[in-house]
Amino acid sequence: MKVLVDTHVLLWSLIEPERLTAEATDLLADDHVARYFSAASCWEIGIKYGKGALELPDDPIKCVPKAVVDAGMIPLPVNIKDALSVSALPLRHHDPFDRLLVVQAMRNGMYIMSKDRIFASYDVDLIDI
Repeated sequence: MKVLVDTHVLLWSLIEPERLTAEATDLLADDHVARYFSAASCWEIGIKYGKGALELPDDPIKCVPKAVVDAGMIPLPVNIKDALSVSALPLRHHDPFDRLLVVQAMRNGMYIMSKDRIFASYDVDLIDI
């Protein structure tokens, strides 16, 4: 199973692990599950941190890559086809980061782990936490 981890899931595991469901915690620890974290989510974190809308235990350049590695996640780059494929999605969601995650999950045959139910309106499998 391949799982694309939504931004808030990594942040909760780093800052507020009690917010994660038991299923999410188990999947994040399961060595038989390939867990991915998108560069799009890193971009989102960087923007929110830079605006002062997100508190982290350290500078995101230090703590986010460490959190990704510590969680056994695989960094997922954004490529040109990912970025352009967003144009083919129905406009059910206006968050550009989430739309890019949908495309990456679709193109790579991944589930999305998120609390955001809007993902279920796209042709991706959602692990609702």
